[in-house]
Order: sequence, then C-alpha cells, then structure tokens
Amino acid sequence: MFTQLSTIFGLSLRVQEQCFTQLTLVIAITYRNKLYLPYLVALLLLKAKNEEMYEGLVKGNARIKEVTDFIGQTAKGKEFLFERLGIALEIFLMESRLPNDEPTKLLFEEYKKQNLTTNLPELQAKKAKRIVQYFENIEKDWLDNRTGAIVYLAQRIGLSEPFNTK
Repeated sequence: MFTQLSTIFGLSLRVQEQCFTQLTLVIAITYRNKLYLPYLVALLLLKAKNEEMYEGLVKGNARIKEVTDFIGQTAKGKEFLFERLGIALEIFLMESRLPNDEPTKLLFEEYKKQNLTTNLPELQAKKAKRIVQYFENIEKDWLDNRTGAIVYLAQRIGLSEPFNTK
C-alpha cells in the first residue's frame, strides 16, 4: 500500500523517506494488536499529501466519501479503489466511524442499493458486493473494537512527531 499510495499522491522520494521513518517510529510505540498497519500507512501518506483532509478525517469533519474521492482523482487512484487493498481501506475507514456516524451509514446504504442494482459497471458491482458482505458478516464485537481506530492511529502518529527528523 505504501508504494501504491505514494505513487497515487505523487510524493517525492524525500517525503516517502520521511513517511517511512515516521512509520517505523509509530510501529515502535504501538501495541501490536492495535497496529492496523496498512491503514496506518494510508493515514501517514494522506497526512503528508493533504494535512487538512487528514485532520478532517481524524476529527470527524471529513466524510469517508471525500477521502475516497481525493484518492480517486487520478487514474491510478481510481484503479486502486477497486482493488482489494483499496476496498479494504474504505471498509476500515467506514468501520472506524460506524455505527454512530450518519454520513457513513448513508454511504453503506448506498452500497446496499448498488448491490441490488443490476446495471452497474462490473467493478462497481463487485466493490459494492464485497463491502455489503463484509458488514453483513462482521460480528458486532469486532466492529466495536474498530470504532475510533482512526483517532487511535492519529494519536500514535502525533506521539511520533517530536522524534521525526523532517
């Protein structure tokens, strides 16, 4: 995910190196069972590319759809959002906001409608099906453990910043 999002965001090698250094610091100070490594990578790279959107995501002001639209601004970004890691990232972002965030509930309802529609493009139909199946099969306890994960990871990122040598 690091390479894909770095390319999608057009990050320079210097910025990538800084993100990787910060990633190693965050890993060192994070409990292993709460690491969520691919999502941590995505948050770090989003912060490097668009700090305002990152802050909005952490504070709950940016909607998941805004973040995925931002990622999908380029052809490679659009492609990524329909791949396994892109779908997993969107699910993680949704998990961290459910069950209390109304815009995320509406996004899930939209995927449920798409899942029932027969005239969608194949990739969109597969994506909607995967997302709906995931949330229909997830246990409530698991979802409860993921709620707030973005804030937790952001706190870890914040703790690592005084040690980052940018």
